[in-house]
Amino acid sequence: MNKLFLIVIAIFTLQINAQKPSNQEKKNHKKEFFKDLSAAQIANLKTKKMTLYLDLTKAQQNKVYNINLISAKERKIKSQERENNNIKPNSNERYQHKMAKLDKQIAYKKEMQSILNKEQFEKWKKMKMHRMSKQKKHKRKVKRKK
Repeated sequence: MNKLFLIVIAIFTLQINAQKPSNQEKKNHKKEFFKDLSAAQIANLKTKKMTLYLDLTKAQQNKVYNINLISAKERKIKSQERENNNIKPNSNERYQHKMAKLDKQIAYKKEMQSILNKEQFEKWKKMKMHRMSKQKKHKRKVKRKK
């Protein structure tokens, strides 16, 4: 009786785990979704999300859309370059890439600050910090699994 009970629990546990999609599968699905979208569509989605969260005016929406469009085009180009080039960068190239990325983030933040009012900008910063903390938690989880 005891063995039968353990077997039933083991089968039930395996069945539950088999049905859950893993985080990696979810991430890959999201990547595939955005991979098929154009830069304009990605910029439009991002602007709409920001409009919902920050209550942007039409003028602000247009300015934010233009910024997001430029950013999405750059990301699309970089993504295509990475797909075509399988060579790993050396430490100096990684450093240059990281510096360029940080410079772009600083410029993006300054542009957003010029477009948004103080209340919206504070809300935007809080949203960005929340997203960054979620990414850090995810990275820690991945490191623990290895």
